[in-house]
Amino acid sequence: MYNSEYINSLTNYNRVLLMLNKSEDFYEHSRQLKLKKGEKIYLDAHRDHCYLIQSGFIQVSNVIDDKPNFLYISQHGDFPVLPVVSKYIPREIRLEVLADALVWVIDFQFLKNCLLLEDPKNFVLISQMENVIIDIARVNTLAQISAQQRIQYLLEYLAENFGIVDGHGYRLLPPFLTYNKLSEFSNLSKSHTIKIVEKLKEDGLITIKKGQWIILDIDAIRVSHFFVAPFINRKKY
Repeated sequence: MYNSEYINSLTNYNRVLLMLNKSEDFYEHSRQLKLKKGEKIYLDAHRDHCYLIQSGFIQVSNVIDDKPNFLYISQHGDFPVLPVVSKYIPREIRLEVLADALVWVIDFQFLKNCLLLEDPKNFVLISQMENVIIDIARVNTLAQISAQQRIQYLLEYLAENFGIVDGHGYRLLPPFLTYNKLSEFSNLSKSHTIKIVEKLKEDGLITIKKGQWIILDIDAIRVSHFFVAPFINRKKY
């Protein structure tokens, strides 16, 4: 059984790019693409490429009956969607750019050939599978807990993966967080989301100043000790 930190050290953005760059054909099969906040990309099972994020944040949702269902958020160093088995490529996935992003668009077959040669122990795919398992556990947990627990669980998820700790120990949440987004992440109505957030504000657990969401008491926000705590799964380097 591998140590998670060890796997991450072998599969971070710089290591993956180094592996790909060893091929003389890298620039024939890969290109950089700038994405603006709000852009949406729909992926089907017949796509022949994947994305590797250099910078920015991308929301990943599966689409059922034309409705997107939040799965997770990808950031620097992530492949937002990297199927491990070609037979099980998701049929309909929506990527939404939450903050201006720069990504590599890489041909599947080229990536596969590079990984077979440069990553014979499949650490990149192991890392991807670890993230998928954790993401599935999070989605399953969100489906079973109360509305307020769901909001707190998501605030903790955002703080642990994408937040910044300031000099007072407060957690500054990412700038893409809004009532609309939190409502979408939690699958609650906007009015219900606002009601819960207002209660958390009244209790002194969070505040919102000029659009900046701040967790004032992360220990009180935490509900993960009652449930699965799948937070630190998206690589930060």
